[in-house]
Amino acid sequence: MTVTHTLICLQLLMFTACTQHEPQQQPATVVLNAYTPIKDQGDNPTCWAYAMLAAIETEHIMRGDSVNLSPKYALRALLTDNPPTMRGTGYTLLKTIRKHGIVPYDAYPDRGNVNYTRLLQVCSQTTQEYPQLNMALGPAPKGIYMYGMRYTPQEFARSVCAPEEYIGITSDSKQPYHTMIIPNVPDNYAQDRYYNVPRNEMMIIIENAVRQGHGVSWEGQGHAMAIVGLAKDKDGKRLYIMKNSWGEKRGIVYVTENDIRKNTDAVYLPKTCTNTGRVCRK
Repeated sequence: MTVTHTLICLQLLMFTACTQHEPQQQPATVVLNAYTPIKDQGDNPTCWAYAMLAAIETEHIMRGDSVNLSPKYALRALLTDNPPTMRGTGYTLLKTIRKHGIVPYDAYPDRGNVNYTRLLQVCSQTTQEYPQLNMALGPAPKGIYMYGMRYTPQEFARSVCAPEEYIGITSDSKQPYHTMIIPNVPDNYAQDRYYNVPRNEMMIIIENAVRQGHGVSWEGQGHAMAIVGLAKDKDGKRLYIMKNSWGEKRGIVYVTENDIRKNTDAVYLPKTCTNTGRVCRK
């Protein structure tokens, strides 16, 4: 594909992703799963939270139950944890939902480019973090109303993501395949365990999951996004359609299959998409 368009070559990404194309060079879409509106993480190291939430949202749309979730609620919850943090993985987001719940985006929408790094510093230095958080983010909702009923964030979370519904998959040739391992995944401070498979099998799992409409959260060397589709360039080479969290102008990114193969640290998807349940395996 002739590169005559803007390239994302920021330090945040360790691979090249095409985001703008001349009309005649627009990749041909093979699969495009439904996704919620593009969000913007701002200048914060929170892509992993946005990517995991985006995957959950696509999964629900595939099931006919559309939800649009609030990243701000989850990130605020992380600031109130002990110790507070803004770093993590897809597993971190899932555990945050189980512990603190989650709310719809409309109940707690993003408020501009919040400096979460500064808020983290504040919350790390004081036990009186709530006034600062309320001023920067607004008070967190304690309940939401849907279909005429009130739900707590924890009650709503149980309808969004069942316990142990998702699994992290990695490929580490130095550890046994088809076992749960603790890989050298950046920000895996909790030492969470991932299902280890050969690289080729990981690519098959990802492709089949996407083709069947499932949400997939992807973490690579320096960034995280949700995989929402497949495409081909003019030479017939496969591209992955990624939902980014850098606002509308860089909301959809095309990444080559080779880049996904080389740069994937981990993906998160429903357990039914692994060989522990062959729903997504063909």
